Amino acid sequence: MQQINESSLRSASHYPNISYWTFNWHKEGGSQRMIEISKCENFYQREY
Repeated sequence: MQQINESSLRSASHYPNISYWTFNWHKEGGSQRMIEISKCENFYQREY
């Protein structure tokens, strides 16, 4: 997780209008919240 966050933060830093959330979506009901946000914002979400 740390390696992913560090890489993502470096990548996002090249684009002033992009922010990367380091929030761990797998804890404290975050997965359900992620699904809600994805649907609201019309983000693509792969069904596993």
